[in-house]
Amino acid sequence: MLSSVDDAVGHIAHIDITVGDPILAHMARTAPVVPEGATVIDVRLTSSVDELLAGDTVQLVSALGCETDAAGTNEDDDSNADHAHCVLADAALVMGINKTADTSYTDGRQLVSFAMDPNAAARVMRHQESGPIMAVMQ
Repeated sequence: MLSSVDDAVGHIAHIDITVGDPILAHMARTAPVVPEGATVIDVRLTSSVDELLAGDTVQLVSALGCETDAAGTNEDDDSNADHAHCVLADAALVMGINKTADTSYTDGRQLVSFAMDPNAAARVMRHQESGPIMAVMQ
């Protein structure tokens, strides 16, 4: 159990905690911090977000596959050219999950904020308008 309020500062609750409840150490984790050189973007996920927690690191994957150029090579990542899907971001840090997003605007997809490399963010932004993106736990 946390012994003082100060012990909870800078942490995020994993579960709902009501006023007056004792706070056990496993009920919260350190709030994620954006890594140096990373950017944060909101991503509409088609996969379930029920198991995601702020601070988790996931892969962001396009279900439609990567784009290819006229020569048939993969513009995003040559190692994924023969796969039905492609990894858009290899290590995306979950910063937060928007529990109150207007689902009619996002076609029922859940908005999640991720910190990632700027190049990965550009790939995700390019792909999210054309098809579903899934978060894959690592």
